[in-house]
Amino acid sequence: MTRKFSLAHRAKISAARRGQALSPAHKAKISAALKGRKKSPAHCAALSGRVLSPAHRANIAAAHRGKKKSAAHKAKISAALRGHPTSPAVRAKISLALRGRKRPASVMAPAVAARRGHPLSGAWKAKLSAAHRGPRNASYKHGIYAAPEPPPRTLDDWIRVLAERQARIAAVIDRPPAESGLTTSAWISLCGLYFQTLTRLCQLQMPRWKAEADEAAANAFFDSVWREIEEYEREKAEEEKQAP
Repeated sequence: MTRKFSLAHRAKISAARRGQALSPAHKAKISAALKGRKKSPAHCAALSGRVLSPAHRANIAAAHRGKKKSAAHKAKISAALRGHPTSPAVRAKISLALRGRKRPASVMAPAVAARRGHPLSGAWKAKLSAAHRGPRNASYKHGIYAAPEPPPRTLDDWIRVLAERQARIAAVIDRPPAESGLTTSAWISLCGLYFQTLTRLCQLQMPRWKAEADEAAANAFFDSVWREIEEYEREKAEEEKQAP
């Protein structure tokens, strides 16, 4: 017959044994005794409300680090978590933990196969674009390849953006590749990009230059006509003065 202790008695036993180190054999017995037993709703509620300290979390993580879960255990975890929405805070932690880590081909191949053929939503495309924009991407070194913020809307905006990009490229290629921290091939590519940007800038400004040239020619023509009129009026006035 199983002996049942009152809550007060259990609290006394827990307080008396708190802080005592258990032997591996004792821990194994406790684990075997609790294995398969379902916790009461009250126990689950008490556990769910507990706030673990950072030291406690670190101890749990260190205890489980390096342990390989069996395929059956992984399947149980996957089934238990399926359908549970992940909070933004948890997503941020997962993203931070996986950032910079190279996943093996055995992990990437199923993920790629599962996503193949799925159209990306507008929000997801915006996230991908934001993640690859700016100095975090190696292609945006020196800010030369960076997408303009905000996006240009008018002809004046494009001229301003291209002029700023040309100035940044000129500041980089004015120095030797060793001093600018670039390889020779990257430096040559920037030189080609400099002339491409210059050509595009000239193409955008050509209509404006032509209009300014036409306006200058028209102003010169009207100025010459006005000078001829003034000269004619001056000669006529002098003739009137000399007349008897």
